[in-house]
Amino acid sequence: MSRSVGVLLVLVSVAVGAPTPTVNVEALTRFLEDRLAESGAEGGLVAVSKGGADATIVSAGVTDASSATPVPIDGALPVASITKSFVAAVLLSLQRDGLVELDDPLGDYVDWPDGEAITVRQLLDHTSGVGPWGNATDPTSRFLDTVLSDLTTNRTLSSVVESLRDVEPIGQPGFQTYYSNLNYLLAGRVAEVASGLPFARLFTERITAPLELASTYYPAGESPTSGPAPLPGRFEFEEGVLVSTTAYSNVGFLSLLGPSAAGISSAADLMRWGDALFRERRLGPVDLSPMLDVRPGGYGLGVAGVDPTAGSCVFEGCPTGAKFEVLALNGEVPGSSTRLWYDPSTDTLVLLYLNRDGSELDGPMLELLALARTP
Repeated sequence: MSRSVGVLLVLVSVAVGAPTPTVNVEALTRFLEDRLAESGAEGGLVAVSKGGADATIVSAGVTDASSATPVPIDGALPVASITKSFVAAVLLSLQRDGLVELDDPLGDYVDWPDGEAITVRQLLDHTSGVGPWGNATDPTSRFLDTVLSDLTTNRTLSSVVESLRDVEPIGQPGFQTYYSNLNYLLAGRVAEVASGLPFARLFTERITAPLELASTYYPAGESPTSGPAPLPGRFEFEEGVLVSTTAYSNVGFLSLLGPSAAGISSAADLMRWGDALFRERRLGPVDLSPMLDVRPGGYGLGVAGVDPTAGSCVFEGCPTGAKFEVLALNGEVPGSSTRLWYDPSTDTLVLLYLNRDGSELDGPMLELLALARTP
């Protein structure tokens, strides 16, 4: 998309009486428009918060070419695997209330093969050894076949977990980091069993309500919550065939991913969540700092580490001695890519959303952090 075609909206939100570090809006706009051109996305958002100041949010492009509607600053975004960070926070909240311990065996809550050897913590840091589900590393077509078999049914989390008991493990618990959505389906089910509540209600009561995240909701499983329809996006269904996410129902897809990737939010809400998680490290009385303890495999509890050279290496395997200088929440589903990264050394929080998936964004996100640090 050329810069002459793109539509630009800017929101600068400033806390009254708070010092506001300078943000170069023109540079942010150029950065975002370059990402649209590189990725084939038709629109997107970028946000920056420096030193704890409220976010500056820039929007460019359109929701889709047919409508030519500018991407709204407050649009609902499919946040995909960023949902995992909310799951980890829910479980820390339940642990504080004495309803679960992260070092409890999975088998105490869910009947699962080798469940006595897998801990809740290993689910959250992807060291459980469970196999893939809906991941790019899955060598089978099982997930896609299941999605296409029923696009409209909102499956309960318990039924999805039960249907996946035969997924082959990829290793012994505790021996390697292997990123799998199945870990978080199981973790979400643990939260349901431990609390006696559906995950959607836990999501509301323990995340969105305390933080006043007005545009964040969980549309899957039992007692789903609702909100504005997420912004549309495009993805390549097969080579050369682009499909809009508005062309079919997303209900079945989201319920099959559940706590691993079904969340919906907005740029402002995500930046507020970044403040709580990365800066305050608290959710009310709940200490969130354990989430930020990134292990050598490149993952903490719902949070990825970023090495300056290897990037977000949890997906491919992190090199020995990797230094995770940046903390990341990464989300990608067909039709959208969302990244929320934090640099502790400069107290800089940045967000990027594109309405197209499939681009390598580690390099651009490091560029955005460097850009945000420049007046």
